[in-house]
Amino acid sequence: MFCINKHNSLLMTYKDHAYHVYKPKSQGLKPQLVEKIISSCEGMLSHYSKVMVIRIDLHPKQYSADNNLINQFLKQQASALSQQYKCKVQYLCARERHHSEIQHYHVALMLSGHKINYPHKLLSQLKSQWERTGGTASLVDNPFNIMCRGNKPSLKHAIYRLSYFAKTVTKEIGIK
Repeated sequence: MFCINKHNSLLMTYKDHAYHVYKPKSQGLKPQLVEKIISSCEGMLSHYSKVMVIRIDLHPKQYSADNNLINQFLKQQASALSQQYKCKVQYLCARERHHSEIQHYHVALMLSGHKINYPHKLLSQLKSQWERTGGTASLVDNPFNIMCRGNKPSLKHAIYRLSYFAKTVTKEIGIK
């Protein structure tokens, strides 16, 4: 079982609350991205008292200097999932490229936890849809969290996991 502790996390304040966030080995986090992540979580919790957060990694078939493919894919998926589950769908995405010639994307989707209780069908659907573009998808360990309004401890793991998206190392500079 993974444990968030002082060796793998930092405390970051946001609106008079302290949240444990991912602690990178080097170069730190982009604070404005962490704030956007927490704000997105709070925004979804203002719509739903229970929010499902799911994670998946997407790898395109070839390098792209822009994010048009992933942007189009995520907009289509958010629209389709919104109709399928009859709820608001929000997504977060981080582009990374380290040693590979091709970038990859860390993706999180948030939707009503009242409409979906267990996301394996949804993750399978996303994986299948992405693979139709010619890319590959990887499921992460523990690919979902449930956040509940008024229950700050329920946000702990989701915000920690999503704050990984804000790490500075491996980010490409100047990509739109």
